[in-house]
Amino acid sequence: MSNLQVLDASDNNLSGLIPECQVKLASLSVLNLKGNRYDQMPSTFTFAYNNLPSLNINGNRLKGKLSRSLANCKMLEILDLGNNMISDTFQFLLEKLPSLKILILRNNMFYGQVEIPKTKFVLPSLRIIDLSSNNFTGKLSTYFLQSLSAMAMGEEHKLLSSLIGKYDSYYHDSVTIMNKGYEMVLVKILTIFVALDLSNNKFHGNVPKEIGELKSLIVLNLSRNAFICNTVISMVQSTLHLQH
Repeated sequence: MSNLQVLDASDNNLSGLIPECQVKLASLSVLNLKGNRYDQMPSTFTFAYNNLPSLNINGNRLKGKLSRSLANCKMLEILDLGNNMISDTFQFLLEKLPSLKILILRNNMFYGQVEIPKTKFVLPSLRIIDLSSNNFTGKLSTYFLQSLSAMAMGEEHKLLSSLIGKYDSYYHDSVTIMNKGYEMVLVKILTIFVALDLSNNKFHGNVPKEIGELKSLIVLNLSRNAFICNTVISMVQSTLHLQH
């Protein structure tokens, strides 16, 4: 299968270790294994994954730390690891995957602070970030918010709207997000849909004023944390819906 571009084995009963052969298909642009019972990721993501844009392993039984070789997937645009039992920190992924547009880590055991290096535009393309229902702690980093340059674009961003991921007559990427307690399945994901979900963690302190600069946000969920209400809340309420 040297020319295989899409491998979709989602919603089956596959279990154990994700086979090494699946991470050696150099032609792949989509690997969708969501809704299975895999409990181990491959220890090595080879050079063959350099051009993989979409990886979805949502809803399996993955546990422990992520393989550091995942950083070899330099072209990843969509990474969905939600609804597993992964226990790891946030930082290592971001410097290594500069093309990410969608990052779903919802309902895992990620922990620690959401920090990034003090360099500009570390996360220049991210448009959907779901870190909800983990064990993240600490204050919300201003450097993290300042790095989300795609979320800070205004009306000009809507005029340049396009699709994220692969879309043709056979296959299209989709992503599931939570909004006000309801699951929303986005099919044909548009770049104008911009969402930041940090709910159900252990963040505390003031909400940084920099969050008001994220002009493109459609969904902002800060609920079920220990944030302190301050003037920032009233500043953004006129343009953003805050879920309480």
